Amino acid sequence: MSTQKLLNHLDAKFFDLSKHTSQEVIEEIKAYKKTQDTEYKKLKSELKLTFGKYKNFKIEELVKIDKGRSYLEWLLKQSWFVEKNEDLVEEMARHGIKKN
Repeated sequence: MSTQKLLNHLDAKFFDLSKHTSQEVIEEIKAYKKTQDTEYKKLKSELKLTFGKYKNFKIEELVKIDKGRSYLEWLLKQSWFVEKNEDLVEEMARHGIKKN
């Protein structure tokens, strides 16, 4: 969950914080987190990227685009990505993109 996105959401929801209780803000943060967690799980289950320029794209879509394919190849060189996204790494391999 991006801190900046959360702050933007809260700013839009509670334009004037002085008119709201801290409990109202806390409940909104919880609801926002739940929504974000649900979206993340949905994207993961659909083998879509959950972040960045190509968020919401399936691996099978990106392999067909030169810049998308290059991005996937770059991601495989990032240890943080490989460690946290075994399912996407396997999907990339099914489409011929493998770690060097």
